[in-house]
Amino acid sequence: MKNIQPISSWSDGKSVIATKLDVISEYDDLATTAVFTYTLLTTDLLTVATGKLTISGEEYLIWGSTADINLAAYQWVASQLNLEIDYTTTTTTTTEEPTTTTSTTTVEEPEIIITEEPIIEESIIEETTTTTTTFVEL
Repeated sequence: MKNIQPISSWSDGKSVIATKLDVISEYDDLATTAVFTYTLLTTDLLTVATGKLTISGEEYLIWGSTADINLAAYQWVASQLNLEIDYTTTTTTTTEEPTTTTSTTTVEEPEIIITEEPIIEESIIEETTTTTTTFVEL
């Protein structure tokens, strides 16, 4: 959720002031198109307006190549709605600093030994033939 410069709107026949923008990525085909659901909220987190916006084409490619696609999504939605994100006020949302974790997993391949000589146990090998006969009553 991001703070925005306050804007006036009507809700249930009353004038309300939206001061927050929330954006959720509802769909992303990871190639050409994404759909964002946005909500404009009051300071008390009451919903003023909601809607959906679709980003595609060149805008999608630019958005997908940014270092912080979450922030870029907010900025794109705000630009489409002619809103200004307020970077001077503090938000109540707490975020952690991004960290990079690298882990390596080593999987050992089982050792397969192929020999060309037959392995014969020290026992007598017998050849056995089994014949099965089935009778059908007519």
